[in-house]
Amino acid sequence: AVVCTIGMYAILIAQIRSSYEIIAKNKTGFALQHRAAIIIDVESMCPQSVRQKVFDLFEFEKPCPFDQADEGPNGGLQVMEPANVRNHPRYVPDRIQRYTGEANAMDPWEDDSDEESGDGSGDESDE
Repeated sequence: AVVCTIGMYAILIAQIRSSYEIIAKNKTGFALQHRAAIIIDVESMCPQSVRQKVFDLFEFEKPCPFDQADEGPNGGLQVMEPANVRNHPRYVPDRIQRYTGEANAMDPWEDDSDEESGDGSGDESDE
């Protein structure tokens, strides 16, 4: 009976530890969800006219510019990131490739075939 009780306690402790690890990994997400719920509760107490004024103040209908020639999408707030954010070990580069300059249908796409082929010649200056 004692061995069975000790085994059950070991299983219980393992379950509690596993649950704690899962909660610890998701604590930031849970905190953000809680904050969002509070904001929605407070916002629902405001009259529609006040909410509309705040929405208009943010100018969500204007595009968020990425570059001089790239107006970007509508419906957001532009936030400039610090330059050192790309040096952080957990930084993940953007998967979208952006090309600077004016957008013109007559301009050709940049040629990425040399980089992808990996021929290793690297002798493009003699052309």
